[in-house]
Amino acid sequence: MTHFERLYTERVLLYLKDYTIQDLDDYHDAIHEIIDNMCIYTKDCKDAIEELNYDVFQEDDLFGKANSYEQAAYAAIYQNFYEYGPSFEEYAANTLIPQ
Repeated sequence: MTHFERLYTERVLLYLKDYTIQDLDDYHDAIHEIIDNMCIYTKDCKDAIEELNYDVFQEDDLFGKANSYEQAAYAAIYQNFYEYGPSFEEYAANTLIPQ
């Protein structure tokens, strides 16, 4: 994991602390909202794309081809978190969420 991959993963985890997570749906909804909020400003989006070494011209399996920097950054941060971040079960075990 590169420095920036770890940085974006930790950033999402830091923002997750502001959410009430009780189940898998809450976890995924919070992650989507967090990433969406990280992709508001074009400069931040361009930084995320560059730092995560995301190819803006690729056809993404989940999101398709990005039509904007915001869409590309969202896909980059999303893929990064789901590759390097904890699963719901791992997150729940480390934050004392009843399972």
